[in-house]
Amino acid sequence: MQIPMSIKDRISKRSSDGTVSASAIAAVAKHVLAQGVSSDELSDTFGYGVPDIFDPKMRLPAAMGPEMMRSLIEEGRGSAPPLDVAEQAPFAFFSGLEHAILLAKDGRQALENFARYASIFGELISVRIEDSAHYVELSISHPADAVFNGCCNDTVLAIFTRLMRSAFGAFGRVLE
Repeated sequence: MQIPMSIKDRISKRSSDGTVSASAIAAVAKHVLAQGVSSDELSDTFGYGVPDIFDPKMRLPAAMGPEMMRSLIEEGRGSAPPLDVAEQAPFAFFSGLEHAILLAKDGRQALENFARYASIFGELISVRIEDSAHYVELSISHPADAVFNGCCNDTVLAIFTRLMRSAFGAFGRVLE
């Protein structure tokens, strides 16, 4: 994989994006490794060893996952890495937050729990719930969204939708 070493610098410069649970980065790293990138290349390129990336107690730079996805796109490894990751990621991607959803009595409480405890997953993630007469809208934003064309949100929303469908059956639609 021919990835410029400047990726470490880009991650470092995006430190204002905060951190996320390593479980989220591990889901992306698992996909990167499945695309033929060696663990040595992964460590050298992104500045963290595989043991750190897969340690559920670690917090890693929030920019790391999107940078991994960007690298795959630039290398022509997969057409939609955010959705590829979302399709195979375990619900543990949310680093424990999935339990607040799975244990909710209904979909509304699950949404409220997700919004209330989202900072467990990512310290700068913002989750809003808006009600109207006919629907409930869930909005997720993060400082990295503008830089990474929303790939973080695509991944989070797709995994969240899978989780909600698993917990409550048919569950709404994801709209752009």
